[in-house]
Amino acid sequence: MIAGTGLIVFSLFFGIQKINGLGANINQILNQANSPNPQTENNNSAGNVPAKSDIDKDGLPDDEEAVYGTDPLKSDTDGDGFLDGEEAAAGCSPISASPKDCDLKLDSGQANINLTDYFSSLILGGVLSNDLNETNPKFNEYITNLQNEALNIQRTLLSIDEAELKIETNEDNSKKSSQEYLNSFENILKNHFLKQSEPNLGETDFAGFDYSPYLEDAKTTYEELANLKPTQSWSELHEKSLKFFFELKTYFSNLDNQKGDPLKALLTLKNTDRLLDDYENLIKEISGKVKNENLKTGIFNL
Repeated sequence: MIAGTGLIVFSLFFGIQKINGLGANINQILNQANSPNPQTENNNSAGNVPAKSDIDKDGLPDDEEAVYGTDPLKSDTDGDGFLDGEEAAAGCSPISASPKDCDLKLDSGQANINLTDYFSSLILGGVLSNDLNETNPKFNEYITNLQNEALNIQRTLLSIDEAELKIETNEDNSKKSSQEYLNSFENILKNHFLKQSEPNLGETDFAGFDYSPYLEDAKTTYEELANLKPTQSWSELHEKSLKFFFELKTYFSNLDNQKGDPLKALLTLKNTDRLLDDYENLIKEISGKVKNENLKTGIFNL
């Protein structure tokens, strides 16, 4: 085991996994889904403007199909399981089946919009189209599509864009340079990541836990590691380390904003086991390389 039994990430992850009350409030979504949309109310009841023609019954009026480039005779132009009108209402492209076709744009491992609001729009679209009516034959299909969308987002929610990983290596690949790199690497971990004091896991309320100190540590660790120049032989493990700490800071950032976006936090939490596995594998790889190169270490002594 890595030296220092007070390692934050293990103790904190372990505590999080024991939390029963996730605090993710989906009442907001359900309330929005059951609220009338003034823009889609049938104005015929007031005897004013007749309802617009919608031949394929996808929630997108025929005169707007051309604007979006959709097929007015096909309710799901891109075949991704969501009606054209539902995707348009959610800010997504109804002509692209890619999971990244929405305004949320999962760039650099983060959704740029509030995922709670995003799924609220999809649920609201399902309510307005009657797809979320249990008597509708498409009900189960729509629920499955929502689940798949959530899973797709969860898988990429923490990931870093490979284009952002610009690592400058040290041309001197000697043992001395590798040892200097390892010393700098370990000092960064000791200063910002490895702690001797255990985190306060007394809180059992997911929403009430203060993640900001861990976010700051993970963020600083990532930023300082990004400025290191590994030797060529260490560049691959350095890249893996950067990916891990980028994901870790995104993880804590999303949890820290649990009240602002509970669904994003909940999807983030589902990545805990994977992060633990990635961390354990990374430590094993680094420890193995330290041993193979016969380098001195105060941390990686598996």
